[in-house]
Amino acid sequence: MSKFADLDQIAQTCNFSGWDGRNALPVTASALNKAKIFATLLQEFPVPNFSATPSGTVIVEWIASLESRLVLSVGDSKLVSWAVLNLLEIECGSDTPSETLRVARKFLTSLYGKNS
Repeated sequence: MSKFADLDQIAQTCNFSGWDGRNALPVTASALNKAKIFATLLQEFPVPNFSATPSGTVIVEWIASLESRLVLSVGDSKLVSWAVLNLLEIECGSDTPSETLRVARKFLTSLYGKNS
């Protein structure tokens, strides 16, 4: 099974308005591509989970434990929203892809002990 199987599934099932049975926006090829790029650039860490949101974005999530996770929300915007939960402390923001990548790499390195 491909490490991007969840993205392939999202591409097939969430590419039209109302895919959730309500008013969800379609997930675009651009959002899917950005999610794949982030996962590829951070491939030294465990494969993240992928999911679609009703706003048409893709969630890219690394879950180390209930208290430690990184969530990226990628879509058609030039900014990427992110949130870090680390031992009940929450930090979040919206940044350029390059700054989000820096934040993600720093947090994931602290979680998994890898060197970038």
